[in-house]
Amino acid sequence: DGITSTRCKGGASKNMAYRDLDQETFMRNNAASQQRAAESQFDYWKPKVAPAGQPHARNVFRLMPPHENMTDAIIETKIHWALGPDGKSAIPCRAYFSTPADPKTCAACAHVNNLYAAARNAQDPVEKAELEKQARSQKAKYRFYANIVDMDHPDQGVQRYAFSRMEEPLLRSCFFDDDQKFRNVTHPQTGRDIIMMAVKQDAKTDFNEYPSVRPKETPSALRDMGWLDAIHDLSELTQEPTEQQVLDAMAGKKRGAASAQASAQ
Repeated sequence: DGITSTRCKGGASKNMAYRDLDQETFMRNNAASQQRAAESQFDYWKPKVAPAGQPHARNVFRLMPPHENMTDAIIETKIHWALGPDGKSAIPCRAYFSTPADPKTCAACAHVNNLYAAARNAQDPVEKAELEKQARSQKAKYRFYANIVDMDHPDQGVQRYAFSRMEEPLLRSCFFDDDQKFRNVTHPQTGRDIIMMAVKQDAKTDFNEYPSVRPKETPSALRDMGWLDAIHDLSELTQEPTEQQVLDAMAGKKRGAASAQASAQ
């Protein structure tokens, strides 16, 4: 059964049972680990966005159904961005996972609160502005993820799409018809492609506007049913970190999931 005991000096048996490593299980888990590491390096899909004042850029994509480990096609979490000495580390916020029965402490939240407090007490306007800017950039922000296929480039297959609170309700509205009846736009056979128009708010900002996000009027089946086997398990991006992992991110040490989220910023 793989259970082994050891003997102490003098021949006395000591009850220190352990199990021999099951190589098959290890190799299977190692393969999954390597796959997660590879996925953390994936590029995230970004919509085409027209410059401010120009005609809106048109994007057409298919929102894919959830991976078997997901309960929704759109995954939600909160992320602390711009952490570390180089400002390139990111980590999920531990406080996001709090419940009344199980409150969580978050070192990154405490750090942000300290920055805001320092800004309030700062006498130098330049220092005050810099501290407020740093606090805003590192404050936890909602982030959403979905699997999509860009219908302008279907050869690229299933891609990850990371987006903000602005796009999330617009995408969810596509699940309802004109009478506010639910329709599953992610269904492989009867779903619908989504048309997203995008333009920059103005030339001085990176923020976008989405004046129109709607499903196509006609339902359609997936062009390639093989895409269903390529859906990413996005729930891995929203796992609760340990307090030590948050501290590591604040020190600039990146982990796989955090690197994936940072690349989607």
